[in-house]
Amino acid sequence: MTFGRIMILAGALLMLASACVSKPPVKPDTSAPVVVTDPAPPTSPTSVVPASISKADLTVLHDRVLGLRKQAFDLGAKELAAEEFNSADTHYIEGKTAFDADKIDSAKISFETAEPLFKVLIAKTQKLVAENRRTDADSARLRAENSGAPEFSADVLALADQAYADGLKAYSAGDNQQAAEAFARALALFDGAEKRARAVLSKNRIDELGYASYDTGNYQIAGEKLASADEKFATDPLAAVDLTEEALLRFNLVLSKGWELSAGDNKVKAAGFKTKSDEIKASVAVKNDYVQAQLVWDAAGEAFEKSEFEYSFELFAKAEALFSDVYTLAAAKRANAQAAMTAAAAKREQSTGLITQGQNTLDNPDANKKAGE
Repeated sequence: MTFGRIMILAGALLMLASACVSKPPVKPDTSAPVVVTDPAPPTSPTSVVPASISKADLTVLHDRVLGLRKQAFDLGAKELAAEEFNSADTHYIEGKTAFDADKIDSAKISFETAEPLFKVLIAKTQKLVAENRRTDADSARLRAENSGAPEFSADVLALADQAYADGLKAYSAGDNQQAAEAFARALALFDGAEKRARAVLSKNRIDELGYASYDTGNYQIAGEKLASADEKFATDPLAAVDLTEEALLRFNLVLSKGWELSAGDNKVKAAGFKTKSDEIKASVAVKNDYVQAQLVWDAAGEAFEKSEFEYSFELFAKAEALFSDVYTLAAAKRANAQAAMTAAAAKREQSTGLITQGQNTLDNPDANKKAGE
């Protein structure tokens, strides 16, 4: 091969190599489906799904449910509707436990379950409370009437009746909360009317018996408390009831002191007749009557020791009368016995004189004959 032909062949090979280097890469066919073979496990951490509620909003939800729980508890739902309360409370406690552990979604579910349960529970309990307070108000009104309220607490009784009517109206309209509040007011006023009537009756009794001087301090304070109560019944029934209760207590203390001192006086009087009866042995002379008087005396002393002064006052008065009768009967028997003994003695003396005279006649017949002449 000549040199020229070699050079031509080398040039051709050089051009072919140059063309292969500069040729662009073949593009992949994107229209064909991509087949993915088992990929290797990811080396990066799995991503966390964000919570469905923020901690701040969850706190608001918790506080709302807690408020409902407290309202139900204050209404007495735990006693009036124990099963429903425990059901709602179980969900609340589960939510609170999750809340404290930052298990936000679990807490949200529990709180959202508890909330409507508490609402239903509150509605049910409010109705029960309204009905119970109405029943209590009915009983309180009866006590007020029996204590003399229509005569001695007419104004307070009228306020109570109005509150009761308001409660009936609210209950009929389905407003159980308002009904419960109205019946509670009626209950307080009926209670106040009863206690006021009793306080007035106690005061009247003190005045009738003249016992005010036995405890002037309590008597004066009681009157002031009663007057203050009268000013508050329309605006603050509970405060008025408290004042009336104190007035009643103090008037009763005055009465008790009066009965105590009076019972003491009766005891002294009864003791005087008992002592006189004992001196003449009445327990023997009129045994049965003495035993009955002694039983009453013992009962009076027992009542006095128990501070049942009015009762002991009556018993000592009865014991005084019984021992007085015992003494009179025993004294009469004693007098009769002494009279009989005196008569017997006189008769014995007379008999003795006759016997002596007869003996003298037998012993001195001539003397008697001369006396006869």
